[in-house]
Amino acid sequence: MKYLKKLLLLLCIGAIYNLYFTLINSGLTSWINIIIFIVFGYVEVLALELLFKYSIKFQKSIYIQILTIFLISSIVEIAYMLVTGFSFTIAIHFVLLGIPVTIIGLLYWKYHVDKIEKLLRDKKSNLSN
Repeated sequence: MKYLKKLLLLLCIGAIYNLYFTLINSGLTSWINIIIFIVFGYVEVLALELLFKYSIKFQKSIYIQILTIFLISSIVEIAYMLVTGFSFTIAIHFVLLGIPVTIIGLLYWKYHVDKIEKLLRDKKSNLSN
């Protein structure tokens, strides 16, 4: 898991530098697209936060969480690409291209949830003793 975290951190840093240099060398359209991206991302995060806060079924099942996060992310990605002028076919190709990254993220999510559940079980057993 330590190597996976380092790989994800490296990918994030690379993406930030790539975005930075792309925005410097581009016109107004790229700036508008990044603002649209931020808005769409905020809507996605807000939807997921509301699900975590108010849906008991969502809170209790890791499999429902994984499926829902993937579906919401894919829908938002397709919507963003359609709004910014890409065709539906290209949007679907990007969703398919993102599946390996999604799988890595979901494996990390599963590991994180299992770790928290173990800590909660240990704490509960310590309290009962």
